Amino acid sequence: MYRFLLILLGVFALISTPSLNAQPQVNWANLYHDNEDQDWLYDVYAAEDGGYASCGMTTTDGNENGVDVWLLKTDSRGEEEFSISYSEMDGQVHEWGYTLIQADDGGYVIGGLSMTNGSDMVVIRTDEFGEMIWANRYGGDDFDQCNAVIELKNGNFLLAGETRSFGEGRKDGWLVCIDGDGEIVWDATHGTAVNETFEAIREVDEGVMVAGRQFESHPQHDFWLVRVNEVGEMIWEQNFGAEDHSEILMDMTSCRDGGFILGGATTGWLPYLVRVNNQGEALWDTYLEDDFVFVSPNVGSVAQLPDLGFVYVSAANTSTIVIRTDAAGNFAWSHINNLGSERVSYFNSVVPTPAGGITAAGMLRTNGLDDEGLIAQFHPDVSSPTLINFAPETLEFSVLQGDSIEFFVEAFDFQDDEILYCWTVDDDTVSTDSSVTIVFPDLGDPIVKCRLSDEAPGDSIQWQVHVREFYIQSFQPEDTELTVRRRTEVDFTHHIRAIEDIELDYRWEHFGRGGNFELDGGDSIRFEFDLTGEHIIRAFVMRDDEIESIEWDVNVRSILWWWWPHETEISIPEDTTLVFEVFPFNEESDSLEYSWRLGNRLLDNETSSIELSFPEVNQYQLLSIVREGIEVDTIHWTVDVLERNFTADNTNIADLPTSPILYPACPNPFNSSVCLSFYLPGTQITDFSIYDLNGRIVQQLINSQISEGNHQIIWDASNISTGIYFAVLFTPNNRFVKKVVLTR
Repeated sequence: MYRFLLILLGVFALISTPSLNAQPQVNWANLYHDNEDQDWLYDVYAAEDGGYASCGMTTTDGNENGVDVWLLKTDSRGEEEFSISYSEMDGQVHEWGYTLIQADDGGYVIGGLSMTNGSDMVVIRTDEFGEMIWANRYGGDDFDQCNAVIELKNGNFLLAGETRSFGEGRKDGWLVCIDGDGEIVWDATHGTAVNETFEAIREVDEGVMVAGRQFESHPQHDFWLVRVNEVGEMIWEQNFGAEDHSEILMDMTSCRDGGFILGGATTGWLPYLVRVNNQGEALWDTYLEDDFVFVSPNVGSVAQLPDLGFVYVSAANTSTIVIRTDAAGNFAWSHINNLGSERVSYFNSVVPTPAGGITAAGMLRTNGLDDEGLIAQFHPDVSSPTLINFAPETLEFSVLQGDSIEFFVEAFDFQDDEILYCWTVDDDTVSTDSSVTIVFPDLGDPIVKCRLSDEAPGDSIQWQVHVREFYIQSFQPEDTELTVRRRTEVDFTHHIRAIEDIELDYRWEHFGRGGNFELDGGDSIRFEFDLTGEHIIRAFVMRDDEIESIEWDVNVRSILWWWWPHETEISIPEDTTLVFEVFPFNEESDSLEYSWRLGNRLLDNETSSIELSFPEVNQYQLLSIVREGIEVDTIHWTVDVLERNFTADNTNIADLPTSPILYPACPNPFNSSVCLSFYLPGTQITDFSIYDLNGRIVQQLINSQISEGNHQIIWDASNISTGIYFAVLFTPNNRFVKKVVLTR
């Protein structure tokens, strides 16, 4: 069960410090519960389908003294997909889920604590729908707990936490490696001080980086960073913290530009961040001191955003807090969720969204002891205005001398910052409003442009305007590429708009099979196509040296009226599968016969469509032959299969740029699939995703390390609703956006 948190609605009344950046708006915020008493969320994970998985604890149904491990799955908008609790494993009555990941097979691994008199590490393995596959406990006779879990490259899982069962009265950091069935492969304990615990782990080359807390003496605590090899043996360890502060680590995450960020707080409620390289050497550390920034040392999480800055979430007094820094750890702003003195809430875990925002999970106590899981998503805090609508819709058009045209743009900004508009005609500024009416007194070809900006440059759009004494305003057929059946008569016509008192001359021509010749007609003609093949009909309107023309390409066929792909010269990446299809005029005809040839090979297919895979780089010739009685139509496709990291057309290798480029989409608008190309100057981690107008992710196309060079992706949107979407390319230092329009 879940419900919308009334914040968008007023509950998230945010108190904000002065900002260095535009501050984020809440995209959505929801409350969730599995039972009706206490439900807490400790960890959130960005699932591979674009949604979120979160784990925590829920009160045992019918037993207010017991708690169960809780798994919650939502879609990208926070709408609940399933909520499952796991209770009384082998008679245990208290289980907490502190950490989770999604495994490579799509299922989930949850780690936590199972307790009666003592406690054990508990691990639950589920399928992608949350159904339990197995549940195991690990530990001895005293206190053992799992705080973090990762999947290793070899397919095993590594658990990190703490144990008091093997530490001679003290608490040690504990690593447990298990296989896919939950059997222990190896385990290792580390600690030389009074008490140690591991809170976070990341796999590195030939081993693992582990972060935690080391308690030298009460009340002195330090951040603790340990490097171990593939079997858990310590290679080195480092401590971070000042003598006059006691620091408690809550989280560690990998950085896009290498190394790690450690996040936590002092027992004096100051946020503390440490940036380290891969060798564990501190690059910088910072105590985020500000009038509004006081956080709990017991809850918190840190993440890096696409601009290489950081965000830390925690609890401030009884409220959630979000803290933002730049890439060097300098304080930018903080947001406190002020819910009132009788409310208790916190954020315990955070993950970045592909668009540069964040999704955070925690708990909200709404009244008395009724606790609910809380997940909130914030838009990116730095985003430029994005164009979503404009008029005229045609970007190149003609007008008469003296005409006035109204231009209009509509844009949005994630932070609701004031949007600035700059309208120019041939680079001369004419307005700063969202709309403008422009008079065109002189003949020529002016360019009208509108540029958007807030704190950063945003989208721009331009129109090419042709100012004429006359022009073709409309024509029929509106489609200039026609396929008709032999012996079809087609009416061609055009409507001219002209200034008063001028005389115009008209001419019509035919080119193609049957000869090239002129046709008699004024503003319209009728033509019968009695020969199959390619034909061109051209209309000319003339006055002195001025000429306006329109041309129709007419494909006359005896059997077929359409085929797919309609473009007969196609370039695709290797390992692509395509469907080819032909459409007869009379699909019900009993005399239709189909055959397909790939090169010189006759394919075993006698239907109107065929699916082919192209695994290797080469050029392929595909022929579709359709017979109906004595008549025959053929469609010939040329398919160029290219390497996936091929160099894009029109790119001069000697002039390759030194920064990433996101090329314009092609075609755009499109009706089912669109080609998206980009260039990277070097190998780097890249995220390439599609978003809708509300900033919600529609599909993640890439999320991995991509090699240097030009790359091309085909986005298949055949199952996506029509509308405006944004292709967003993230690299470690940049973000690029292109708008694409899906039509049908």
